[in-house]
Amino acid sequence: RFLRARKFNLIQSKRMITQCLQWRHQVEGIGIDELYRDMDPFNFSQKEHVFKHWPMYYHRTDKIGRPISIQRFGSLDLNKLYSVVDKESHFRSIIVNCEALTREVLPACTYKKLLNEYPSSEVPKEFPPEFVKVTNAFCIVDLKGFTLSQFWQIKSIARICFGISQDYYPETMGYLAIINAPYTFATIFKAIQPWLSKETISKINILGDNYISTLLEHIEEEDLPSYLGGKCDCDPKDLGNCEKNDIG
Repeated sequence: RFLRARKFNLIQSKRMITQCLQWRHQVEGIGIDELYRDMDPFNFSQKEHVFKHWPMYYHRTDKIGRPISIQRFGSLDLNKLYSVVDKESHFRSIIVNCEALTREVLPACTYKKLLNEYPSSEVPKEFPPEFVKVTNAFCIVDLKGFTLSQFWQIKSIARICFGISQDYYPETMGYLAIINAPYTFATIFKAIQPWLSKETISKINILGDNYISTLLEHIEEEDLPSYLGGKCDCDPKDLGNCEKNDIG
């Protein structure tokens, strides 16, 4: 990942890895391993509050096995979130969610893909040379109802999030579909573009409300939540609705 992020420049890749290792050792004063032990990204005490005011979750996989990460910015309200969750806890939840992608989600999706490609009786003990591991996510950001005032609320923390993702978890976003983009998004994108690398920008597809055909090029209709135009509703008697079950 680090080599790809620096176009296989060994000196730049080594520098990036070194800086990442330093960050992992020092983050939040305790290091990433201790932080991950302290806060379960899938079941921490304030998850309901965070989800209510900043909805983000995983839902199934796309056609090539990548986990689908969905964020719904129309429901975002940072002021209400910080009235019930302290900023430090929220920031820590962002970090452990990034860590969960590489530590748990991508390996699980890789194993699921392996099972799909090989009958259970023939699952190899080691990855075959021709097998392609799942190394990044398919991301959907739903901007339905999102306003400029909401963007100014989250501008600072959004910049930090982009930095963490690009610097310490490089090449983990394979595709970003921004759907229901309002006419004001041109202003928003102009503001965030300087934070993004050229490689990140190349993976972004900005769509309006006519996005379904594009999503279905990458995602089976049965795996896309119905509120996004798919056919999945997830049985609430089982794990909860599509927004809350983190089903793979």
